[in-house]
Amino acid sequence: RWELDLATIVSDAVRDRGPYQGVIGPDAGSKGRAALVAGKLGLPVFIAAKSRDQATGKLKGYTAPDGVLSGRFLVMDDI
Repeated sequence: RWELDLATIVSDAVRDRGPYQGVIGPDAGSKGRAALVAGKLGLPVFIAAKSRDQATGKLKGYTAPDGVLSGRFLVMDDI
């Protein structure tokens, strides 16, 4: 059985492509993976928020995480 360490794979792939100001998880579901990658890179992690129409389930919009106004960030989703 093989297990892939996602945080190591991603951090190795982007380490020389920085600098990054942090890692952004686009929603609460991505928080764990974003935090693992951020930890490997020694960067802060930020989590965005999204809102959905309760009747249809369609996305209504996103809100940027506090503290993220501009800069270069790595976005790490849970997919």
